[in-house]
Amino acid sequence: MDYGGLKRTELFTFFRLSEITRSRPSNEGIVRVILKPGGFQEFIDIEVRIDQSSLVRGASLLMDRKWVGDMTNVNPFAKDITKTFISVLIPPEDTQIVRDVVNAIWNLRGTKDKVYYLTQPPDEEESDDPEIVKAQRVYLGEEAKFEMIMPSSELIIENSRIGAKELLLLTVNSF
Repeated sequence: MDYGGLKRTELFTFFRLSEITRSRPSNEGIVRVILKPGGFQEFIDIEVRIDQSSLVRGASLLMDRKWVGDMTNVNPFAKDITKTFISVLIPPEDTQIVRDVVNAIWNLRGTKDKVYYLTQPPDEEESDDPEIVKAQRVYLGEEAKFEMIMPSSELIIENSRIGAKELLLLTVNSF
């Protein structure tokens, strides 16, 4: 996907992303574009890496770990931007492979989260796939890193620290 196409996706339009800074091209010709959403700016940073022909080569979503939540409470806004980020940036040929990870994160609920339904949804069975469980545990801050390598891309979810600040970092790289 090119950067112009990315700017027309739900990631940009719904979350009202704005370009904050743009680096000079690296020796490899990669430009780093820093973006901020319209809301929750203090908790979210997005970096997109584009090549000389404006193709998106990778992107990272950094979120404040406390804002994302944990086993007791999971922030629905964090799940929403995570779902959109992954869904938009994973190449079409890899979307079926990553679909279960996206759905598992989207359906996470903390033990103290209250959910009210207009109509009762069907019961969701929890996955027993160890890779899906690991992705959920990393998202909730209970494990360090999840990595999924697909034919055209990779998805990395990891807990990180910059100084005293704990972060959840999601990275999508295209091959």
